[in-house]
Amino acid sequence: MTEETFLSRPFSIALLLLHVSLLALFITTRWMRPLGRSPRDLVRLAALNPSASAQKNIIKQLSSDFILTSILTSLVIGALCARSLHYQFYSWIGWATPFLLWKSKINPLLQIVVWFGQELAWNQYPSNELSSKLVVGCLAVVVIQVWVGTDEVKTRTVISARDEIFKTKAAMQQAGYVEAEKVEEAEELPKETKKSRAVKKKV
Repeated sequence: MTEETFLSRPFSIALLLLHVSLLALFITTRWMRPLGRSPRDLVRLAALNPSASAQKNIIKQLSSDFILTSILTSLVIGALCARSLHYQFYSWIGWATPFLLWKSKINPLLQIVVWFGQELAWNQYPSNELSSKLVVGCLAVVVIQVWVGTDEVKTRTVISARDEIFKTKAAMQQAGYVEAEKVEEAEELPKETKKSRAVKKKV
């Protein structure tokens, strides 16, 4: 990229639009899902100045893990869309990247590769064209993989399946088909064995 392009107004506007678009994407598809509300609902709720009890109910729906992931993701998005990256950014990104890569759920080996690439690029002084491209590439990979890895639809599906197991176990215990202490053992058995155990007479 030439210096003229780098300093041009169209380039700065493009970065701004990218920044806003990425934030909007994460807000609507990731960060607001735990609340189960639309953006319009949240704007309306904020305008009404909710009571302390209402605010506490909202906070209860947000885990510390979710809050940390959201904050660090917004930080990395801002760095990705910055026109110039300064070395002080690394004081934040260096600690945020390992956590976000873990949240991305990609292969641990790939996590190490991305993290090592970032370390290598940021520790290049003075920076050159290759290190700059590597920094931007690593930031882009982190943002994309965090968006994929924090898909709440997939998470909810796993949670729903787990809840169904718990409900089934409770129902079996209440009906008396399987002794309480043998429920865990029954869950580990093949489907055929489970069916045969389920038809036993009540204890």
